[in-house]
Amino acid sequence: YILGTITGESPDDKAILKIEKKEFSENEILKDGDNGKVLNFESAEQFFNNDVYFKFKTMFPECNTVHIEVIYPAEDKLIAKYSAQKVHYIEETQEMYETVTKPYIDSLPISSIQWLYNILDGTAEPETNML
Repeated sequence: YILGTITGESPDDKAILKIEKKEFSENEILKDGDNGKVLNFESAEQFFNNDVYFKFKTMFPECNTVHIEVIYPAEDKLIAKYSAQKVHYIEETQEMYETVTKPYIDSLPISSIQWLYNILDGTAEPETNML
């Protein structure tokens, strides 16, 4: 994630940017050759060879597509959420849920967790909802 601002917008309003390369499809990296499917690249530079193992650097002309996600304006709590954090593993018991987690969730304004209810009731992200 990258934290910055958007040109032409208020410099006080922060934006969070996530860029991901999309997955390769067979049609993007292979083409039909005389003897079946062959790699579809113009030129490749070999940079490693050890017995039967080879490594090359190349560009696939059809593979420049990226997915871009922007969160704008990003409030401080979202900036904190998408910043590097220490990871902790906690095994929650029923008692912990009832005495700590549930009271915390109940204390939150509905507007801050509406996104979760939208997923649970199917109004958002129905294609990924497995409930």
